[in-house]
Amino acid sequence: MRKLITGLVLVLISSFVALEPSSASLLSLQKKPRFVLSATTSVQEVEVGGTFVMRGKIVPKRKNVYLQRQRYIKGEWRSHGGKVKTNARGEYRMTVTAPNTATLLKLRVVASSLKSVQPAARQVQILRPAGEPLPEITLDQVTNNLYAGTDIEVSGTYANPGDTVSFQLEYLLPDQTWQIAPLIGMLHKSGVWRARTKIPTQSGDYLYRVLIKTAGYEMPSEYVLWNVQALPTLIDALGPGLTPRIWGIDVARWQHQTSANGDGLPIDWDKAYAAGIRFAFIKASDGRTSPDQVAARWAREDYAAAKAAGIFTGLYHYPAMPDQSGPSNNPTVLIQDARNEAIQAAARLAELGGYSAWDLPYVLDVESDDIAGSGISTIATKESVTLWVKTWLLEMKARTGRMPIVYGSPAFLQKELVDEPFWDQVPLWIARYSCATDPFTGVCNQITHAAAVERLNAGSTPGIWKTPWSSSTSLDWRFWQYSSRGIGAQFGIQNGAALDMNVFQGSTSDFLSLTQQVWAARADDYLPTKSAVTVETETVRLKPGVTTQMEVSVERANSLFNPAVSGQLSVTENGVAISGARLTISGVGRWNFELPARAAGHVWNLRLKFTDGFGYYASKTHIVSLTVPSE
Repeated sequence: MRKLITGLVLVLISSFVALEPSSASLLSLQKKPRFVLSATTSVQEVEVGGTFVMRGKIVPKRKNVYLQRQRYIKGEWRSHGGKVKTNARGEYRMTVTAPNTATLLKLRVVASSLKSVQPAARQVQILRPAGEPLPEITLDQVTNNLYAGTDIEVSGTYANPGDTVSFQLEYLLPDQTWQIAPLIGMLHKSGVWRARTKIPTQSGDYLYRVLIKTAGYEMPSEYVLWNVQALPTLIDALGPGLTPRIWGIDVARWQHQTSANGDGLPIDWDKAYAAGIRFAFIKASDGRTSPDQVAARWAREDYAAAKAAGIFTGLYHYPAMPDQSGPSNNPTVLIQDARNEAIQAAARLAELGGYSAWDLPYVLDVESDDIAGSGISTIATKESVTLWVKTWLLEMKARTGRMPIVYGSPAFLQKELVDEPFWDQVPLWIARYSCATDPFTGVCNQITHAAAVERLNAGSTPGIWKTPWSSSTSLDWRFWQYSSRGIGAQFGIQNGAALDMNVFQGSTSDFLSLTQQVWAARADDYLPTKSAVTVETETVRLKPGVTTQMEVSVERANSLFNPAVSGQLSVTENGVAISGARLTISGVGRWNFELPARAAGHVWNLRLKFTDGFGYYASKTHIVSLTVPSE
């Protein structure tokens, strides 16, 4: 019986404990709002410029509560109109004037003095007035060849948009339904729109149209017929390997020249194709002026002739990283130099016509050279080399849309590059020659091309090595330069020079995945004409107590959406650098600017100055004044 009574007492105590609110429950009760704010509108839709009433009340009623009306614009709520006070019954009334463009107007009322009260939101459809022109849109015809699965630029014009406008690209399927196509990087301004899209993976004729969607309206363009051509579904794999691989070569002036003064013979690319070659890397640019001019001469010839023979092409850049003890480890110098050489390579690619569906990504040759001022610096730190190489790659990608390929020997890449996740997105072209060890000297000398082919056919690989592309069991390479002793005459090299030989690791679809982004420079992109530019800013965030964020764009004047492809931006206040400010590149001709937090009422008087050391664009100064508002 004593045990039973004790059990009952414990149950009763537990019951009382359960009934007693916890501290967390009390806090929850305390956080519940004491007041509820409501809102209604006198209409659900109204013509532009019209007026309507927004009214509501606070329950329980409370007099003289200040209420602020706000409008949702570009992802945030902004003040819209003056404040009003509640009357003795807790009610309020606001007269709202509709904007002058058709849109979906999103409004809310905020009681800022009552922190626990939730805002009350409503929306009203703003309509075009009777007789106003409807939205219009056009889709331009694409002039370059369209290849299945590639990424191309599309553009057109539009007129009479509302305040909120969107665009949709579609193509007609065989079952007569419209398929939405992606619009990537959509830009629209002053009646012109531009974006990129992915072409269907199947060849054929496609009807395309674009729709403009604005408040209450959805208007299509006229149809445009695009002929989509097929890329090869099978690329002959005629190169060596346990399983035959797609075969390639790489060439420079050495496969042309017949004398020291630069005279030379063309490459017989038809013979190269007949011998089984399906891709070729061609030196097109060099960080030094004189070698760059020589590279450009032969690249102009080889680039077109190889494609005409049915051979996929890729271009490569030989760098001239700063090699003096100071500059070789100065981050500012390294970044500027790497950007300059990336712009140089992009200019050469633009000169040759840009990327087509028959082009592999541009290559950065990461190797040292005994010639002073060329190649990758051997006295720079590993971190400095990594910074230079990454800057070049990212600058090139920002301009052309494709991540370049890195070429180098495994030993050099292991020694000079910091191992980090960044390299996972960079295709690797590895240089590793088959060799045989001399029993007397212990030196491993490169074997003949024929012997190297035999080794590959028997299953030879470049090895594992410890590079940024290595795991414990493999080396993640796309291309392998397995020999520099190819018999040039067998592959169309008419001056008899030896030839670098390469194989690709993967299938036809793996290979074509590297060729899918089409790019062409716009007129005057890289011409040193001192072209006029415009500097535009958009304030993304301007609030007291938090950092101010601004987006800056520099574009060629009278040329919509065509950014300045080179140049630097500086931002000062009263001629002095701003402590705590951050300026970062977000793309070609694009910067993000962050200012330190300031209190309400602070005024920023900013001077933005754009300069271009290449001389492609004229200098431009832009003055901006920003006042930090109250909350």
